[in-house]
Amino acid sequence: MLLAALPNLSQIFCDANILTYAFLRVDGISLACSTLLERSAKREVDLYTSSFQAAHTIHRIMVREAMFAFDLEAGKVVAFLKKHPDLVPTLTEYRRIPGEFSRVRIRILDVTYREIHASKEFRDDYGLLTDDSITLAAMRRHNLIDLATNDEDFKRIPGIRMWTPD
Repeated sequence: MLLAALPNLSQIFCDANILTYAFLRVDGISLACSTLLERSAKREVDLYTSSFQAAHTIHRIMVREAMFAFDLEAGKVVAFLKKHPDLVPTLTEYRRIPGEFSRVRIRILDVTYREIHASKEFRDDYGLLTDDSITLAAMRRHNLIDLATNDEDFKRIPGIRMWTPD
């Protein structure tokens, strides 16, 4: 289902890819994702993500900023920053993201030992990787069935309504 068709008053978990697209605003997918966040800011929908996904989003935006700031290939950014920690404080774009989470009213859910332990079920039953299985465990703990994502792996999970940007 398309994000644009998400009914008002929905409660939806946002995967890091949706958040990253929204904050980067780089292509057509970004518009659909940023529109979802603005709907949350207007209290039309309730958005949730996990601390795990929030951290991934901030990291991805930091990496992309560094890629352009230091003219690096995507696969070499993290190694470069680890070798040049003095350059990390020069990056600024990623710093705005926690404030954006607040501005658009994204509720950040804790990931605890419970989710990490419960996520094993999703890896065993559906062959999901760790990040995705933790997302589902967090969603289950908070009784969320709607998921905004651009990750096709979630299509095979019964009981989850997947909402995509296109």
